Amino acid sequence: MPSTTTTYTPTTTTLTTTTGPKDKHETIFDALSTKCHSTATLASNQYQIGTPTAPPPSPQGTKKHSAIAIDCEMVGIDPRNTAYLGQVVAIDILTEKTALDICVQPPVTVRNWRKQSSGLSPAVFREYRNRGKLVSEVRGAQKALFNLIDSETILVGHALQNDLKALGIVHGRVVNTQILTKELVGEIAGIFPNRTWGLKGLAREILGRDIQMGKGHDCAEDTLATRDLVLACVRDKGVKEWAQGEASCPRNFPSSKWENEQEGMLDGDSNDVESWL
Repeated sequence: MPSTTTTYTPTTTTLTTTTGPKDKHETIFDALSTKCHSTATLASNQYQIGTPTAPPPSPQGTKKHSAIAIDCEMVGIDPRNTAYLGQVVAIDILTEKTALDICVQPPVTVRNWRKQSSGLSPAVFREYRNRGKLVSEVRGAQKALFNLIDSETILVGHALQNDLKALGIVHGRVVNTQILTKELVGEIAGIFPNRTWGLKGLAREILGRDIQMGKGHDCAEDTLATRDLVLACVRDKGVKEWAQGEASCPRNFPSSKWENEQEGMLDGDSNDVESWL
């Protein structure tokens, strides 16, 4: 399949100065900013630390997206099934509008489409190529993304370190819903759990939404679920009740937490550990 590079026009917003009360978007953004993880937390969760790859903030008078949710899907490109970026979707946190939805043509032949997990196939790539949304290699995906974000944009994702690694970028303003939900449970229990929760289960338990029910993942569906999940955490809509339930489940924690508790506390159902997908 021939490589095709698509050029994207940046989405910019004219800045205005206001002296009145903050609007809804400003309030959400300020709350989301407080959830950005420290450098130490990012490093301990396998994020690459360093100078942000995205360009610095735009000149005064224009502004790129202030916060977006991102999800990526992968394909296999060699006999060892090495993962290579196959699709990127980005949704604006504040407006819910899709900012980016592209497929990525690897530099070599795709050997494994990983359809059961990625939802990708030759037919999907043909469709995206026909729509002008197939870019060439990782650098093409970076260019498309950097048209939308700068180094101050908050990136939101579930196990986002995997997506940033696939994109080949370093970013410091990050909210990872996998870390965020683990921290919420830990705050209530007084000790961090020895597990994380998958996006599928969190969407069901917190958002009341079933995702990943078809033949493979839907990248746009996962991105929207991540966006809605972080907003639920920021607004505390159903999240505290979920976290309290998980904090009371012994198998979510090291056994030492419970060894001095009454035997009766060990009764009850446990939750299945889900992968980061």
